Order: sequence, then C-alpha cells, then structure tokens
Amino acid sequence: MKIRCLIVDDEKKSVNLLKLILEERCDIDVAGQCYDGYEALEKVRELQPDMVFLDIEMPYLGGMDTAERLMLESDPPLVVFVTAHEEYALHSHRVGASGYIVKPYQPDEIFSVVDRLRSNIDTKKEVKYYRKNADKLGFKEIREKYNAPNDYLPVKIKGITKPFHVRDILFFYTEHEKLFMKLENGESLRVMCGMKDMVEQLVDRSFVQVHKSYLVNYMRVREIFSAGKQSYKIRMSDPGKTEVPISRSYLKLAGGIRKLYEKFGFIL
Repeated sequence: MKIRCLIVDDEKKSVNLLKLILEERCDIDVAGQCYDGYEALEKVRELQPDMVFLDIEMPYLGGMDTAERLMLESDPPLVVFVTAHEEYALHSHRVGASGYIVKPYQPDEIFSVVDRLRSNIDTKKEVKYYRKNADKLGFKEIREKYNAPNDYLPVKIKGITKPFHVRDILFFYTEHEKLFMKLENGESLRVMCGMKDMVEQLVDRSFVQVHKSYLVNYMRVREIFSAGKQSYKIRMSDPGKTEVPISRSYLKLAGGIRKLYEKFGFIL
C-alpha cells in the first residue's frame, strides 16, 4: 500500500524539493501540498493523508499550533516536522510529532523516517479496513481481534468486576497502601487488588510503571518534562493535564516509554 503524504511549507522551493525527493519512491504518493497551517487543516480533512510533512515556522498558523489542531481530529495523520532550526527538536514531541527532519534535506534521512513509520501506517490501515468490513466479509474472529475485547480492561471495584475502556484510564496509583484507578473524567476509584498484582496483569498492555506508586497508561501520556535537577514528571493528556512523578530508580523505564512511543508513532 502506498503512503499518502501532504507537504506543508510556506517556501515553495522547499515544497518542490521535498516533493521531488519523495516521488523517487514508488511506494509514496504525494497527495497534495499547501503553504500555511489553515490550508493544511482543510487539506487533511479533504485528502486524509497518512503522513504530513509540516514546516514549523510559517505565517498565520505555525507548525506547532497546526500539529496540535491535527491531533484533535478523529483520525489524525502522523506528523513529521521539517525545519531549518534544530532547537525545535526538543519540543516537537509535545504536540504528538512522529518525526523530525532538519533542512537542508537529505534523502536518506527522509526515507529513514518514512520506513520507520510505515509499519504504524500499514497496521492502522489494516485495522480500519477490517473494522469496517468484518461483518460483510463474515470474519467473526477479525471483529473479535480488532474491537472491544482488547480495548477494555476488567477491574474489580467494590467486589464487582467491571469493564473500563483503556483510553479512559490515565493511571493506577497507591495511597495509604491502597490501589486506586484515575480516570480521564477526574474520578478516582478504589481497586480491589495491590499494585504488584496490577503490574503483572498489565505487563502486555499499554501500561508502564514509572514510580513505585504509579502505573501509567503510556497511550495517555502527553509529555515527559524536567521538574528540576535530575527530576522528571509525566503530564497526562486529560483536560486537567494531570502530572505524575517519575522515580529516579525508574528513569530507565522512562526510556522504555520512549521506545514504546517510537513503536506507536511518537517520539519523546
């Protein structure tokens, strides 16, 4: 399957050069090009590209603000920033960027980013296709594989096991030796098990322990930031932007989060 790309840059020469490079590959389709952030938002809805190469410094609506708005779309594309300014690299992950390319363009660097993200794009397309066509194809096992069972987590609350959608769970935390589950709506629920049992239960799911008292859903992590000398915190993607501490002994696990983000199309 071809990767559909959109190029967004206020410099036409830069757009033409990147387009020329991308068109060297038969597995890449440059679906469109535009020259400012507002136009990019319209083009993404119209063309539904898999990947957007987005310049950072543009008039009217800059690349960072454009990326933030793209992330609010129901099915956002992967964003790869392109810029002549290396200093933006540190901040690019904060808006959900999947890659970062510094001008002047080097074809090998561009194709390396594309190849790294291809598996994410192919998987995303496959899931969308089978979810849409499972009933028509008659593949019951396909719907079971790609829908609710893996998206819900059974949690025992007040003696009753209830299903919670993974995307609604921010993290688990302990307080006074009791385990709680923090939801996106701000609610905290007492969980009828211990942290160790929960960690073992979620070892193959989208959760990473970053502190002896916190087990975080890494799919709901917005950013990792410095909180002082050799100290770090996680900011979640809920409306309240809840912050979670990272223990120094778990800093290597923060690196683990970075690897997981790269696997799923993010970079920290």
